[in-house]
Amino acid sequence: MSQNRPQQSTVHRAAFLLLAAILVVGLYFWVSRTGTSTPKPVGSSIPSRIDSPPESSKAHYQARGHTSILQQITQTGAQPDIRLRGLGLQDLKKRILALPKEEASILVREILDSGTDLNSGASFVLAADGSLRTSPTLRTLLLDLLDQIDPMGAATYAEKILSTPGSADEWAVSLRSYARNSPSADKRNYLQGKVRELLNNEGWRSDPSVGYLEAFDVAVHVGGAELVGDLARVLRDTTHPAAAHAAYLALDRMTLRQPAVMLEELLKSPEASSGREETRANYFARANLSDPVQRELLERYLLTQDRNATELRAFAGVFPNANYMISNNLLTQNSTPSGADLARQDRVALQTVEAWIKDPRFDRLRPYLEKSRQRLLGFVPQAQ
Repeated sequence: MSQNRPQQSTVHRAAFLLLAAILVVGLYFWVSRTGTSTPKPVGSSIPSRIDSPPESSKAHYQARGHTSILQQITQTGAQPDIRLRGLGLQDLKKRILALPKEEASILVREILDSGTDLNSGASFVLAADGSLRTSPTLRTLLLDLLDQIDPMGAATYAEKILSTPGSADEWAVSLRSYARNSPSADKRNYLQGKVRELLNNEGWRSDPSVGYLEAFDVAVHVGGAELVGDLARVLRDTTHPAAAHAAYLALDRMTLRQPAVMLEELLKSPEASSGREETRANYFARANLSDPVQRELLERYLLTQDRNATELRAFAGVFPNANYMISNNLLTQNSTPSGADLARQDRVALQTVEAWIKDPRFDRLRPYLEKSRQRLLGFVPQAQ
């Protein structure tokens, strides 16, 4: 009996090892079929599985590939790349527009975030719809393009641009995008604040770019009387004539759009026109006397006792002021009255001026009113 025990122990050990091997092989095939993996150690940075990006983010991965290509094109060092002048930027624009919109929006924002920029050699020129016909830099092109591809994304990105006083041209495009596309309830207040920052930027005002001057149209778009004082300060500053002229045009177009609001504000704040009284006369000569409110405001203006002879001569020489500037603007459209409307306004103006000449309140003004009457007599018979 004792001699058989070692043999039995050996047999038992062999059988146990065979069974263990079968279990290991079976477990291996079971794991392979079910996809179960060994648990990842706590704190390990190695993922247990690498998944494909979800559908919603595939565009981002694709856009990064395009970004890499376009960044290679724009790696030009300190000197602008001749390949991106003129048609080069337009070629780049076509490439971006050919992408799916989501992908193109991501791509444009990534290039903007990179800070890459190039001078195009072109000017800041507006098309009739307020978009850029030509762009002075790569970044202004991209900001303009983003507004076409992703308007809401452009409005959001505009806030990033407008958070710091970087480029006046970029501010102009961003103000347009924000004004067009932001759903914010306090959009008007935000735009007013940013227009004030732009107007008060001494560096931009002393050496204005075309985009800076075009941005004055945002004040026209915002409307109301709140920005009249700010524009009037720029208008009075004769050391910066280009900015002063842009302020003059903005106030004039605001008067055309909201005559009663603007004339009332100019009457309430005479200091705003101090030193620019002849310019103020041009604005009041815009009054349409077919409107009783505008007629009353013009009477108040003329009957103010401290109105000097220079200003009154300027008024008489242009009233009724039917001169209109035609231009492409960032946000607002030009509108001019029809010939029939002008003829009707001239007839009403002539009747009113003749009544004022007979009114004792206007005795001091009779020479100036007579000059306006002579002008109107030249218009009314022609219209008839």
